Amino acid sequence: RVIREWWEGIRKRADLEDAVLPLARFCLQEGRTKRGLLFAERWCRFRPGWRAFLSREFLFLTDMRPGRAEKTARRMDAALVLLRREFPGADRRPFTCVVRFFKNQDEFLKIAEELPYKPESSYYYPRQRTIYLVNDQEDSPQYTYWDAYRVVCYHFLIDSYLQYNPSYTWILAGTAMCFENARYRGGRLEGAWRKHREYAQKIRAAMKGKTYVPLESFLRMKADRFAMEDPYKNHPAQAWSLVYFFKKTRKKAYREAFFRYLKTLKREKDDEKALKAAFLPLGWKRLERDWKAFFGVRR
Repeated sequence: RVIREWWEGIRKRADLEDAVLPLARFCLQEGRTKRGLLFAERWCRFRPGWRAFLSREFLFLTDMRPGRAEKTARRMDAALVLLRREFPGADRRPFTCVVRFFKNQDEFLKIAEELPYKPESSYYYPRQRTIYLVNDQEDSPQYTYWDAYRVVCYHFLIDSYLQYNPSYTWILAGTAMCFENARYRGGRLEGAWRKHREYAQKIRAAMKGKTYVPLESFLRMKADRFAMEDPYKNHPAQAWSLVYFFKKTRKKAYREAFFRYLKTLKREKDDEKALKAAFLPLGWKRLERDWKAFFGVRR
C-alpha cells in the first residue's frame, strides 16, 4: 500500500524526481521487482535517451542503444551465478543492485563528481547498492565485459561478506583479477580460475627477489596502502596469487581456511577476528612457505 501511495504521489509531482531512483532500489530490496522497474522507467522519463530494463539479476539504467547493454547484462548475470556457486553462505537473492551503464566516459565523470570517492572508472558504490559501469568506446567490447566482471565481483563480495565495506582490498582485487580470464559461452562464464600467466610470472619474480609483502601484513592491508605503497607494483599480482592459491591448492586446510575467513568476517564484522580464526591455527610462516611453494619457489 505504501509503495502504491509513493507511486501515485510521484506521478503527480515532477519535483520529486530525485526520490524516484532510491524508491526503485527500495522496491528491489523488498522483492517488488516490477514496481522497482516502474520507478526506474519514471526516472528515465526525466532523462532523454535513457531507458530501464531487467536482466536476470540486475535492474539496468542506460543511455546506450539496445545490443551492447543487453550483452553485457547477460555476462554480469553469469558472473554472479558463478560467484554464488563458488563462495558459500552468500546472499542468493536477485535484483539487489542497480546498474547505471554509461555510453561514454564523459557522461560517467559528470556523475562521478557527486560520489564520495570521485572514481575515474567503473565503480560499485555499496551505500547506494549501485554499480556505475562505463562503456569502452575505443577498444573491443571485451574490455567492457572485463570491467563489468570486476564490479560484479566487488558487489558480490562487499554485500555478501564485507558488510558493505570496500576496504578489504586483497580479496576484492584478487577475485576480480581471476575473472580477467573468464569467457562467456552458452550462457555461462568459464575459465575464471585458470592460471593468469602474467600475474604468475610477476609474483614468482617478487618471491625470488623478496619484494613481495609478507602475508601477515598483506592480508591486513587496506585500500589506501594497497594503491599508494607499492614501489614494485606487485600488489595486484600478489592479491591474485592469494585468491588463486586458496581456490586451487590441493591442501584442504587452506581451502577451508579461506572460506572460514569469509564466514567469520560475515558473522563477526571484524577483520582481525576473521584473520585469526582462519589463518592463525595454520601459522603465518607455514602459510607463506606453502603459498610460495605452490608457485614453484622453495626459498
